[in-house]
Amino acid sequence: MSPLDPSCNDGCHSGKHTTHARKEGETEQRLCALAAWQESPLFNNTERAVLTLTKEITHVSSHGVTEATYQACVEELNNVKLLLTDYFSVFCWRAA
Repeated sequence: MSPLDPSCNDGCHSGKHTTHARKEGETEQRLCALAAWQESPLFNNTERAVLTLTKEITHVSSHGVTEATYQACVEELNNVKLLLTDYFSVFCWRAA
């Protein structure tokens, strides 16, 4: 789910992102609920941690990544450094 969310945070709901998500097995129900991922029971704690991180990284120049978000990812994920590298790569690629 997370590859789709940065574009949603930017207000862009590109068909290429939803098409990719569907090919990867995402359901229409979860795609429709993505706008309310923080409250939706369709997303687990790990997904919420990653979505929060994605949102903060998307706006890293103005807000940065909070310690609380980082700690939530450390608790939920085994290799947060790999995840951070991946998301910064995506962010930098999108900004180019």
